[in-house]
Amino acid sequence: MAAVVLAGLAISSVGSRRRCTFPAAPRLPQCDKRIILVDMDGTIADFDQRALELLQARTQQSLKQEPSELCHFPLTKQFQEHKETLESIYVEENFFNSFKPIEGAIEALKEMQAHPQLEVFLCTSPIVQSKFCSQEKAEWVRKAFGEDGDSWVRRLIITSDKSC
Repeated sequence: MAAVVLAGLAISSVGSRRRCTFPAAPRLPQCDKRIILVDMDGTIADFDQRALELLQARTQQSLKQEPSELCHFPLTKQFQEHKETLESIYVEENFFNSFKPIEGAIEALKEMQAHPQLEVFLCTSPIVQSKFCSQEKAEWVRKAFGEDGDSWVRRLIITSDKSC
């Protein structure tokens, strides 16, 4: 009989049959709060508006659009003729920390976090082609939340996959 232990998983073989035993899952602390994940771009930070301002300045074309008129995600699908320009804007230094907060969003998040049954986190995806994106998003949070900025940076989750 041979036995192997890999990362807490015991595998033993008896004859031609294998048997796996899994250790008990560690107990997580009881949490009576509901966890709320809030996206940043387009929810609390006005990504599209800033991208359009910069695109308009580069192309010298009037691109004023109401948020309700922006019907494609990502923005490059809405403005396919300017895809390369938009993609170059997204990787520029200071793009991500230049967004305006969406009106009322910061106050709403602070109010939600103050609720005794809620635990609020910011969840955002980086543009991986930008070497500035992740750091600038953290800087934006620190600046936008003012005196509470450091505590909100600790509530920032940066992940390429928000589907789980």
